[in-house]
Amino acid sequence: MEILSCRDPKFREYGAVWDDIPEDIVNSLVEAVEKNVEMPEGLTYTPEIEAIHQAPGVGELARTLVGGLEVQVGAVAGRNTYLNSLEYHRTSEFNMPVSTDCVMLFGLQWDIRDGVYDTSNVVAFRVPARTMVEIYATTLHYAPIDIAGAGYKIAVILPRCVNTEKPELSVTCGDVGLLFGCSKYVLAHPQSPDASAGAKVALTGENYCLKLSE
Repeated sequence: MEILSCRDPKFREYGAVWDDIPEDIVNSLVEAVEKNVEMPEGLTYTPEIEAIHQAPGVGELARTLVGGLEVQVGAVAGRNTYLNSLEYHRTSEFNMPVSTDCVMLFGLQWDIRDGVYDTSNVVAFRVPARTMVEIYATTLHYAPIDIAGAGYKIAVILPRCVNTEKPELSVTCGDVGLLFGCSKYVLAHPQSPDASAGAKVALTGENYCLKLSE
C-alpha cells in the first residue's frame, strides 16, 4: 500500500492540516498528553481526560476547532498494525500525534455500497508528530498504524459525547444499524475484535496489516 504525506493534495478529500495553531498551545497539548497518558501494550482510547483538557490553552483551542460546541479532549495510545474496522461520525474529528509519526487509513463515506465498504478503496497518509489534522465527517477512519513498533500517543478532540456509550434510539432508519456508540458508526471486518463485540460486519476485502519501518 502506498503511503502518502498528509501534505499531499489528495489529503484534501479526507481532511485538513491546521498549521497555524499557536506554538505555546501545541507545546502545552504535547506535554499534557505525554504526562497523563500511559503507553499500553495494546490500544486504549479515552474520550475525555480532564488533565489534558485543562492544560493551558488546550480547552480554548478545542472549542475553536469545533466552532464553539461543547467539547471533549481525550487520547488514543498504543500499537496497532491492522485496519480491523472503519468508523465515521456526524462531525469532524481532530487528531494530533504528539511525539511520534503515525499512519492513518482513510476511506470515503460515499464509497459504501448497499451498506458494505470494499477495503481496496482505503488510502494511507503519514501524519508527523505535532501536526493537527482534521478528519472530515465524511471520512472513514479508525485506529492509526504505528511506525517501527514505537507506538503512539494521539490527542483526540471531538464534540462532547461522540464515541461514548451507545444511545437508546426508538426509530430505525438510515445507517442506524452501524451505530456502535454515540455518533460512532462502525463498519467491522469479519476478522476484527469489533465484529466479535457485536459491531456490524460491513467491510469486505483484505484486513490490511501494515508493519512499518522508518
